[in-house]
Amino acid sequence: AAAAAASAAAAPPPPPPPPTAAVAATAAPPAPPAAAAATAAAAAPCKGCGGTGATPCKPCAGTGNLTPGGFHAKNHVDMKTVVGTNWTAHRRTQGWRHFEAIGKSPADRANGKPEALVQLAATCDRDITVWVPAKEMKDRMLWSAGWKQKEELDWEGDANTPGGAVARPKAGAVCVVCEGAGAVPCARKGCKLGLERVIRQKEVVEKTERQFKRMMQATKGSDDTDTLDRRRRMKRQLKDMSKAAEEVTGGGGAGGTRRKKAAADREAAAALAA
Repeated sequence: AAAAAASAAAAPPPPPPPPTAAVAATAAPPAPPAAAAATAAAAAPCKGCGGTGATPCKPCAGTGNLTPGGFHAKNHVDMKTVVGTNWTAHRRTQGWRHFEAIGKSPADRANGKPEALVQLAATCDRDITVWVPAKEMKDRMLWSAGWKQKEELDWEGDANTPGGAVARPKAGAVCVVCEGAGAVPCARKGCKLGLERVIRQKEVVEKTERQFKRMMQATKGSDDTDTLDRRRRMKRQLKDMSKAAEEVTGGGGAGGTRRKKAAADREAAAALAA
């Protein structure tokens, strides 16, 4: 009996029972602060797009249509060559709407003349002339370059009133940057949804460009009027698509644009693979 007791005292104690799930969860070490912050940041929606992957298109201000001047927000008024150009007033001016530039008075700030002025003469009554600030003529809501016809403008108000109806430029062409959607992929760094949209959009643009180029190659040398018109439209569309690509990548010359596009593609591939 004494030997048995001595042997029992010398034996090692049994291992403790495994902790329960509740005890194990309580005893688990907390995650490092940096890792917790990274996890929270990854779970939070993108601040640029709110988790939608898209932001309003800047060239068309989210409307899906460009301004009447396309990528140019204002009428072009070159004081060197303005004489001889034709203009349409959106409001009756001295009773008329169609004018021709017959004179100019450039700005001379040194002598207290801050504004450049253009002298316009009514096309149907050359005795009626008016001096208009060049800055005002650049405003597309007030003037249109060229002699516009009624159907080329939108109208507001009563034409029989003394001032007549007020013209407004019609909506421009569909924006080639967002393809009329009014939104573009989110460009904020780290936004996976935005990068997915960029890749899909790029695939669609490249497919369209290939189709246009094949069609232009197939119709090369044709003298059919309709075919020539289609070729002109496709050339213009390809040019607009090129401008849109520069707008998205931020310009910076051909080399800079290619580098930016390559960097964006690498970032997109890495983010989607993660």
